[in-house]
Amino acid sequence: MRRGIRKSLISLSVLVMTFSASAALDHDVPNNGIKFGDGGIVNSKRIEFSMGLGTSNPIFNSTDGTSVDLNVPMAIGSSAIDASALFQMNSTTQGFVPPRMTTVERDLIGTPIEGLTVFNTVLKTIDTYISGAWVALNSLSAPPPRNFLINSDMDLNQRGNALSNSSGYLFDRFVSRDSSSAYTISRQTAVLSGKRYKARLSSTGAANGFIQIGQQIEFGNFKKYTGKEVTAKINLLALNANAGSTEMNFNMYCNTAEDLSILFGSGAGTTNDVNQTFTSTTSSADYTFTFTIPANCKSMFLQVGTDSTIADTNIGDGFDLDWFMVYGGDDVEKEYELMAENPIAELALAQYYYEKTFTIEAVPGASMVGAHQFLQASTPYRLTFPFKVRKRVTFPTITIYAPATGAINNVTNRSAADANQACGVGDIGPTSFSVSCNLTANNHYAIHYTVSAEF
Repeated sequence: MRRGIRKSLISLSVLVMTFSASAALDHDVPNNGIKFGDGGIVNSKRIEFSMGLGTSNPIFNSTDGTSVDLNVPMAIGSSAIDASALFQMNSTTQGFVPPRMTTVERDLIGTPIEGLTVFNTVLKTIDTYISGAWVALNSLSAPPPRNFLINSDMDLNQRGNALSNSSGYLFDRFVSRDSSSAYTISRQTAVLSGKRYKARLSSTGAANGFIQIGQQIEFGNFKKYTGKEVTAKINLLALNANAGSTEMNFNMYCNTAEDLSILFGSGAGTTNDVNQTFTSTTSSADYTFTFTIPANCKSMFLQVGTDSTIADTNIGDGFDLDWFMVYGGDDVEKEYELMAENPIAELALAQYYYEKTFTIEAVPGASMVGAHQFLQASTPYRLTFPFKVRKRVTFPTITIYAPATGAINNVTNRSAADANQACGVGDIGPTSFSVSCNLTANNHYAIHYTVSAEF
């Protein structure tokens, strides 16, 4: 290595140093040189060194034997480096390999930083940690713009096909409510070109009231647009079976508290910042609204539904919703089709809030399909199950099922005619949980579970 290393750049090719067990190296040129340790090798398993323009201003140094601090830009492959780069590799015959790991190993990374990137050896994808979830990128380029809502075209439905007479979460990330509990929600085959499904919300009784559907959006998904103009685009048609009302409302609620549940405008301090009424028809049509997100908005809820001021909902009234998307002014309109665009990324975004072991469209209950199966070696027993995706809360809600019977808080003993065996849940965290059971040694067991981190 030549004397007088240029401070602005280090160019590395191959450097080999060999030391015997009894060797010591102490070379120090005070104003322009290299120094290894204070008197050479101070530990038989490491070298402490400082390298640069004097010991008071090193280019890089290692004083603890476990890490190296680099204080200048570095180029590998040649001395060429762009002025904007801190680290640059130059080659026409070799590439860069990020850390390689399985999905389980990736999900065990504690508190990943935004932008952390690995190669998933199971899915064969480049996975990057974005907005609290691992997202698989199709390439090393920046991910395409996407609308704020997850599963905006109803393709993903982990909870099952329908809800009857009940308000709550339904198609992934969407939640519903009505004023009379006399309605059904179902997923129908779409008629629009390129669409797979649509949501149908319809009244089952001649009761006055309204039907609404919406989605809670966390701050990280829209923060760059606070104080800016965005566009909402909704495609729907009215189910006007008995000449009932076709008046609809689009609403946007905000709260200055981050991660606060403000479903349908609930929660202290929530404001109704957008309330636009429009008239729908029995033909599918797009409805577009432009509005500004308040600068102090930290939680957002977007909803569409029949006008709550109109009290004439009749049997069969309601609407079909084909898509519901909101995007920023400098982004492109983005439906984000689950199956057509990037199913792994969209599913991961949904599983940040809810996941299950059951097959993707199955209602949790009695089913051996997809169940975890294991052989009990001793008694008592505790087994840890890692989540597919890290959850948004520290303590998500876990429900375990016996696959053979669907019994909650049980597992199935396959070695005893699929009998139920009671188990408890513990050690709950954002990446895994465990079950504790008094199991019989050398018996074969199976378990299903759901994990909810919704608001």
